[in-house]
Amino acid sequence: MGGQYMNIEWKMKYCGLVLTASSLWACSHVEPAKVSETANPSVEISQLEAEQSEALRNQLDVLSPKYYEGFANELNTAKEKRAKGKSNDSILKSVAQSRGYLEEAKKVQAEGAPALRDVLQARSDALAADVKKNYPSEFDSTEKEFKKVTKDVENNDFKPAEKKRAEFVQKYLDLELKSVKKEKLAYAKQLVQQAKDEGAEKEAPKTLRETQAAINSADAVITVDRRNTYEVEKTSGEAVAQAKRLLRITREAKTMDKKDGEEIALAKEANLVAVHQLEKKNQSLTREQMAARTYDYAFNQFSGDEAQVLRDKNRIIVRLSGLHFKAGETAIAPEDYRVMNKLQDVIRRSGEGHVVVEGHTDSTGSSLKNRKVSEGRATAVKEYLVANRVLSEDHLEAVGYGASKPLALNNNEKNRKKNRRVDVIIEPTQMSPAAE
Repeated sequence: MGGQYMNIEWKMKYCGLVLTASSLWACSHVEPAKVSETANPSVEISQLEAEQSEALRNQLDVLSPKYYEGFANELNTAKEKRAKGKSNDSILKSVAQSRGYLEEAKKVQAEGAPALRDVLQARSDALAADVKKNYPSEFDSTEKEFKKVTKDVENNDFKPAEKKRAEFVQKYLDLELKSVKKEKLAYAKQLVQQAKDEGAEKEAPKTLRETQAAINSADAVITVDRRNTYEVEKTSGEAVAQAKRLLRITREAKTMDKKDGEEIALAKEANLVAVHQLEKKNQSLTREQMAARTYDYAFNQFSGDEAQVLRDKNRIIVRLSGLHFKAGETAIAPEDYRVMNKLQDVIRRSGEGHVVVEGHTDSTGSSLKNRKVSEGRATAVKEYLVANRVLSEDHLEAVGYGASKPLALNNNEKNRKKNRRVDVIIEPTQMSPAAE
């Protein structure tokens, strides 16, 4: 074959050799992309695999199901040929065909994504809520219906998409809501059922009502604003704590073998709480002193370009807004080691307390991607601290909030930069008067 690139001439040779129905379909529908005859097949396959990951992030599998399927099938064929030791020429033919499909899928994306932007956002949010795990059959059913519409978009027919857009937005939003509720409330409901099985309705009816009210309250918060991460975590955590309390009160009441067993168990609990609060009051001054000391040290450690240091009662917040993460990446850059070393010193001086590392992004990109990036960056900071033996892992927590907790409106680059940050929240150890 003459020429540097595989083109129409090569396609004709290829079509004369193909045996599978999918490849014959490919030849009749999509031109192979240009790929150098001297290209390294493994390099080309690796590049396509990377582009496949990007395509899935951009939801090409649903925006252009026909062309994406052709792309994925031909990529798999290329990998199978490589595994069987086929010639480079044969492997590159599949590579070229796969890339041809991908280029067509991207064309559909460019035309269809704007028309379906709100549907794609709702779908992305549903995926971020683990809907595939929690409601696989309902999600698959919705996906099949949506792909019927996007196949029309592939054929340049936008009418079905325009007609059903609002319907699909609502379906994905409903799935997201159900999935969030299952993720946040399933454990509390499981504990309630266990308590009922152990006699809660008879032994602890008052506590059971309180627990059901706590679960209903958390359910209502999720319904109103499922993306208010703080309130959702707070109320769902309270529901779990209340459900655990129900189980404990039920078991204690049963051991008393009395009609007022629940009241006795609740009185014992109230007495223990009072004792704990008294102990806490006696220690609060030393905790406050430790927080003040940690804050003063941290404030003098960092320059304004490196971090802002804030105090919220006995919590110290080190706002690392100057870390040099590359776009979409989570690795700590070598130029940030100096700042990280300062952070280590601050945490060491706070004692064996508890530290939460929060990752935050601006609103650019999908909520799923932002959540993953923010979580990855928080985890990178946590792992750095663990690796340097600043604290044991059970004293460190990493969480990614994506763009859900902005400091400013995401309406310009200056504000977006403020929102791209890692917050390290330090709760210093309580110290005994002797230690002070």
